[in-house]
Amino acid sequence: MANLLQNSSAYGRAMESLNRARMCEVRYPVLLASLDTASMTQAEVDAAVASCAEGYPFPTNLDRDPPLGGLAPESQQGLFARALKESWTVDRFHTAIREQVARREA
Repeated sequence: MANLLQNSSAYGRAMESLNRARMCEVRYPVLLASLDTASMTQAEVDAAVASCAEGYPFPTNLDRDPPLGGLAPESQQGLFARALKESWTVDRFHTAIREQVARREA
């Protein structure tokens, strides 16, 4: 057990597997409403996004998920932040996050 903990901590990433896309889908409408009503500050929204969305854009297949305008594809956090900034509908966000997951899985 100690070796597993040491190996995962060296890379700063947990070895557990979480369904981050589903967590984002559940949290998106709440954060969108919070921004609309100004019940949360932008810093609080950013912290909530960082706590559930994957900030590292790899592993991925660069043939299906190419970097656009940078050296790496957009991360879940980047997609989440862009959707909030542009006030996407919930359905549009759900579609986008599912498409992102599909490009990375296959």
